[in-house]
Amino acid sequence: MGEKKVLVVEDEEYIATLIKEILRRTGTEAVVTSRAEEALSVLENQEHPDLAIVDVSLPDMNGLELYRTIRERFPSLNSRFLFMSGYTPEDDLIQLVQNSENRFIQKPFHLLDLQKTIENML
Repeated sequence: MGEKKVLVVEDEEYIATLIKEILRRTGTEAVVTSRAEEALSVLENQEHPDLAIVDVSLPDMNGLELYRTIRERFPSLNSRFLFMSGYTPEDDLIQLVQNSENRFIQKPFHLLDLQKTIENML
């Protein structure tokens, strides 16, 4: 089995860098984008990741909208999302996480909590 690959969609550079470092330490390749449209382009042109870590508040589209777009275009990623936000999650996101294998982590998060969540999802 090859190296695991994770798509990280996060517009805060320091958080994206932190996540990328956590993934590197676990031998997981990270593809990092700061905008939803970039993430969609990556999915169109590269092998699909094993997991997508997505900030709920992105500058060009919210994370839930991005999830819905990806779910339509790339159904194999339907249950491979880890959402994160510094805000209280909205009801539709809570329902999605409760009724699927997708997960949510609240910012600020402990690094070990994030690492364990990622490992469990991979």
